[in-house]
Amino acid sequence: MTRNSRELLGKSTTGSIGGSLQRVYLRDDGLDVENVSGYEVTVKRVYFDDVLLVTRHQRVGTGFIVFTGFFSALFGILVGAYSLGGADGVAVFFAVVTLCFFLPLVLRVVLKLDVVTVFGARSRASMQFWFRKDRASEVFERVCHVVRETQDRIAEEIVRQPT
Repeated sequence: MTRNSRELLGKSTTGSIGGSLQRVYLRDDGLDVENVSGYEVTVKRVYFDDVLLVTRHQRVGTGFIVFTGFFSALFGILVGAYSLGGADGVAVFFAVVTLCFFLPLVLRVVLKLDVVTVFGARSRASMQFWFRKDRASEVFERVCHVVRETQDRIAEEIVRQPT
């Protein structure tokens, strides 16, 4: 990488409605964590020499499941009510709307969400991968490699210093 260049590694969203978007960029000396919340943009950095832990795990996301499950059930009840009332056209419309909420619910439960998190001494970077599981593995391995390389280089410099 050249000096001051950034490469997008991943993104993460926090909260549901009105939440923030977090983008993580790879730089020469660390990771830039850009938080976008409404009109406010903040940038933090996780330096490779400060990294304490890099994790990769899967999660479902309770908020997503509750949100999509609630609206699936709500529109499913409307489908039943309108189909019993004889309004089949309206029931078909609500069935399609129900499917729009139910399909992402099932996909999330089956596929889960891969999360790569880099914990620094003072900051943290988190990236979520829903469909691209191979990308999550690639990012995890790449960050671990760069962190290990940087910390080993610093340890060698400390050992070589005259006392």
